[in-house]
Amino acid sequence: MTRILFACIVVAVGFLILIKVRCDERFYRIILFMISIIYILGLLYFTLFSRIPSGDNVTNFIPFYTITRSLLHPIRISNFFSFVCSNKSGALFTTTKPIETAILNILLFMPVGYILPEWIGKYYCSWIKITVCSLFCSLFIETIQHVTGLGWFDVDDLICNSAGGLLGYLLYTKVRNESAGGG
Repeated sequence: MTRILFACIVVAVGFLILIKVRCDERFYRIILFMISIIYILGLLYFTLFSRIPSGDNVTNFIPFYTITRSLLHPIRISNFFSFVCSNKSGALFTTTKPIETAILNILLFMPVGYILPEWIGKYYCSWIKITVCSLFCSLFIETIQHVTGLGWFDVDDLICNSAGGLLGYLLYTKVRNESAGGG
């Protein structure tokens, strides 16, 4: 739990710094680099390194199957928050409740859509490029999970992770437009 809380705080503080600190380009790039490294390490930890090989080679190629399956088991918000706040940090992204997993996958990939435009240049970015990049990052992780037995290959994860990257990019463009407009 401490590692999750620490990572969330670092990323949140990093986003605030990226929003507010625009005067010194060198300092800004150093902070951006540090945030990116912390995020990548956290992403790899939660999706690969914190898992134990199960030997299961389960795949799901039916879009929204695991998400719609959860409609038979309605989500309880109180259970979701108690799970997130529990000490089950290693199992945070391997919960058996599909809606919770979908939300966590979206949140997990939002930083991709927010940080990536800063690296490749805001004028070369588009929502399509960020979504495709998020898709390929997710495809890489899902493939590694499947091949190593560290997780299942689930097309729903690809969809949610891509959506998270897109939402992160939309947040980035909103913040950029507001800061450019002075408000």
